[in-house]
Amino acid sequence: AEFTVLTRIVVQRWQPILCSMAISIASCFVEIYILQYHAKFLLRVGLLTTSFGSLASGAFLLDWFQDIGLCPSPSPYNLWGGIIVLSLGLFLTCIYVCSGDALEIASECIELSCNCIMKTPMLIFQPLLSNVIHQGLLYIGGFVVASILSTMKLHVESSRLTYDASPWQRLGILVSV
Repeated sequence: AEFTVLTRIVVQRWQPILCSMAISIASCFVEIYILQYHAKFLLRVGLLTTSFGSLASGAFLLDWFQDIGLCPSPSPYNLWGGIIVLSLGLFLTCIYVCSGDALEIASECIELSCNCIMKTPMLIFQPLLSNVIHQGLLYIGGFVVASILSTMKLHVESSRLTYDASPWQRLGILVSV
């Protein structure tokens, strides 16, 4: 099949893909390092932020901030959305208040797991290998889809753009995606 402009662009743009792989791998190691020493703090802050954010969103949707000038756009879903989000916030607040030692145990388990990962070479290279495989498959799939799209016939009908694809081309795109 002939390579069109679309196919050449996919082949020539390997640098951003390589850069995204490097950033993704580095962020995995940073996340593990941070969790290794600060899991307790992050667990508590995450749970508090989620619960108070849900409570505030529910109160906003139920027009409880009307006195200070904050009103949601009128919608028939505000009442039910506010009740659901407020209930979620109350549930998460109850979990935080009633958890007691469970948060301590969970944070210690997370810290020990991250410590184990950082001291085991195979577990350090697993995210690297996994990321390289996933990004490589994404790149190959993009190349295959671009190659298939470049061989399809293009039709313009009343400002609508359509492709005329054979069943094999559709199957190739489906398998690639």
